[in-house]
Amino acid sequence: MPQPGALRVLLFSASLQTDSLNSGGLTRRRGGGRVSILLLARLMRRGGVSAGCWRAGSSPFLAPSSAVSQSFSCVPAQHPQAIVLKNYVVRLVTASTADTLVANTRSRYDLPAVSASAVRIETDKKRCESAAKGYHEALHPGVPQVSRSVVVIKVGSSRYVVLDPAERAGEFQVHVVMDNHWETLAVFTG
Repeated sequence: MPQPGALRVLLFSASLQTDSLNSGGLTRRRGGGRVSILLLARLMRRGGVSAGCWRAGSSPFLAPSSAVSQSFSCVPAQHPQAIVLKNYVVRLVTASTADTLVANTRSRYDLPAVSASAVRIETDKKRCESAAKGYHEALHPGVPQVSRSVVVIKVGSSRYVVLDPAERAGEFQVHVVMDNHWETLAVFTG
């Protein structure tokens, strides 16, 4: 593990293989062994590799151009993923305490126990923009915002469950539970 503040370089090749250069030398994440600096120079000359730098403890994502404007919106209320997420949230928040598995999950996600009528798909433009920005900050702190179209489920008067259908952690979608000030309370995948 690098020391905080140590400079690291991340290399992205066309094959999505990730190499990391740190004080221990260049290491390849997929594949084996180390790669020489000469090979690195050769790859960069051919244009098959681009590089980004960051300090240890910060994000390795490359910043998008600041000249590009970002847009934030909610998916339509009839979008299949909005309906599926709403149904899941309704199941979580309406479950009785006798269903301990679901009740424990609800508690872990910091969601209130409310009636199904208190759960709705949010489509207000201003709330969607705030939710999209909060979602990005929860998953990529300190990295410039990117355009997002999100599913926002309002739960009661003080909770939101937000999903960007395009954001993945491997094969799983990433959900963020926020309060009404857009602070992150929980993150879960599914």
